[in-house]
Order: sequence, then structure tokens, then C-alpha cells
Amino acid sequence: MKNPFVVLVEMIVGAIVAFLIYRSLMPQTKTPDEVVAAAIESLSDADFKKLRNCYSDRAWEILSGSLPSERDYAARNRLRKYMEGFREVRIQSTLATGDTAMVDAVIQYEEANEREIFHLVHTERGWRID
Repeated sequence: MKNPFVVLVEMIVGAIVAFLIYRSLMPQTKTPDEVVAAAIESLSDADFKKLRNCYSDRAWEILSGSLPSERDYAARNRLRKYMEGFREVRIQSTLATGDTAMVDAVIQYEEANEREIFHLVHTERGWRID
């Protein structure tokens, strides 16, 4: 017969391992601030797969029409060149109410700053720019 203390420790360790496995399998939920920062950084890298994950289906349908195709290397390089001056995203404020959020951000470039207000919705996949 096992010592009750050993059984208790085994149960606790098993529960912790199960929780860690469960958590690793769940998609990581980002805050509205993190989604906005990820979108700007993805655009800066011309990484449209990551950028897609930052937008709602409706917004992506509109935005994707203005992005260069995967095969248009020249246009993607022009975008990367344009975004070379990108330095950081500074979140000024965030207001989340239910399934909507508004993020006021300043995008800092070498030469100037650009202030943007992003509207987000909470979808089954998490927060997305809408």
C-alpha cells in the first residue's frame, strides 16, 4: 500500500501536468492591445499569414484586396522598404465594453508618428481588428 502523502503528491503532479497540456493546446488569447501591436509588426514584416490572424473575416476581406499577392515579390519588398522606418507601437488607451474594444495607438516611425484608432471585436478566435 502506498503512503497517502505519495498518492497526494502524485495526484497534484498529475493535475498540474494535465493543466499544462490542456493550456498548451488552447489558442493563446491576446488582449486588444496585443492584437494591434501584432498587426503592425506583421505588416512591418510583410507576414500576411500572421496579419490575417489579427483581423475579423469582414475586415480581412476589405484589407486583403489592397495587399500584394504572395507572388508579387517586388510589391512585398516595397512594403518592407516603406515599413523600415517603423520603430514601435505605443498604446495610448484601450476601452473594452463587452465584445467590442477601441485601441488608441501611436505608431512611431523614424520621421514621424501616426495616431490610429483601432476598433476590435471579440470573435470565437479571440480579439480581432474590425
